[in-house]
Amino acid sequence: MQALRIWMIILGLLSVPEFIQAQIPFQSRADFAADDPCGYDSTRAVIALQNLGHGWGYNYDSLLVDLQRWAQSPYVQVDSVGASVQNRALWLLTITDTDPFTEPAYRIWIHARTHPNEVQGWWVTNEIINILLSETPLGRTLRRHFIFHIMPMYNPDGVELGRPRENANGVDIESNWHSADPEPEVRVLRRLFETYMASPLPIRIALNMHASYRCRRFFVYHDAKGTSAAFAEDQKKFIGDIRSYWPEGIQNWDYFVSWKNGTPRVYPESWFWINYREAVMALTYEDMNCYSAGEYDRTAHAMVSGIIDYLNINPPTGITEQPAASAPDRFSLQAFYPNPVASAGAARIRYYLAEPAKVTIELYNALGRRLQSLEHLSDQAGLQFAEIRLPPLSSGVYWLVLRSRYGTLSRRFVVLRRTAGLY
Repeated sequence: MQALRIWMIILGLLSVPEFIQAQIPFQSRADFAADDPCGYDSTRAVIALQNLGHGWGYNYDSLLVDLQRWAQSPYVQVDSVGASVQNRALWLLTITDTDPFTEPAYRIWIHARTHPNEVQGWWVTNEIINILLSETPLGRTLRRHFIFHIMPMYNPDGVELGRPRENANGVDIESNWHSADPEPEVRVLRRLFETYMASPLPIRIALNMHASYRCRRFFVYHDAKGTSAAFAEDQKKFIGDIRSYWPEGIQNWDYFVSWKNGTPRVYPESWFWINYREAVMALTYEDMNCYSAGEYDRTAHAMVSGIIDYLNINPPTGITEQPAASAPDRFSLQAFYPNPVASAGAARIRYYLAEPAKVTIELYNALGRRLQSLEHLSDQAGLQFAEIRLPPLSSGVYWLVLRSRYGTLSRRFVVLRRTAGLY
């Protein structure tokens, strides 16, 4: 009977309001698969498509229009990085600062529309893009400290064909990551992930944007039985940092717990965990796939603000990442590389002195505690180069501070402790 009603809607023989009234109220439904965070409901997918129109209100043509607009921003690079089954381009936005002396500390990945009917996950992503391109203090902070890679429409064929969860081959690409011959869309993402993870600035956070018929905003938490005790605690902190900006809107970490019986091998988060473990915070976010969905801007603000807190990019008290205010033309820190740097590895710095002066190089942790003075130099005037050997350090954010009679300079950097088999 329910299938007949769906076809009656499609054929126009029964109106959507009449059909909705005939359904079980959403709040009383208890037939979602326990292991499906999206709580997929084929009936509601059809209703939403009828209500919202082609592409659930945001189709491939809509994306092409937005791509032209985003490309006008100096902070955005738009690239076609591959193609879908039906040869639609998979588009990628790269958003970061234009200052050549800015050295972002982290790379963030976001993709949306894996399941085309979960358009609310895209609207949150869209608001994240709006923040990143804004001239607000938050937008400038994010661009300065991060490289964001955003794929707005991972499954364009499904969007255009009106398929709620599958691509043109009828495959749910969300759970295609362990296939011996994965779908073209999966191969594109995997290639990008492998490239970024092999770079000096690997992906640190990877967000998979969905929307759930459970009509709640939540992250899919991975149990320690499928990850590790350390990663389980990291997830709690990550979700808690985001939730702190909207505790009444975003559910606590334990709202949906997955991977209780071990690590599945079929999801993008599985791929990250199997290959890189704690090095990448890879999670699925579920927005509200229901009529009361909204406040996407508030959700996006909570996400990016929580990311800033989680990665602790703000300088500790008393340290600012700026040229010496007293004499910027006489003493300037021009480069610190590589960033990130390996624990106990070598780093190089380049700075400028207008006149010979003694320079002290100090190392601080993220809490502002000085760990040691690395070197004391009496330099000649002009452009200076120095190589420093870092002590064994835990992975995290640290600060390099240079002091001279002209003032104090600082640069934030990231230390990665490499574990055998992870990189």
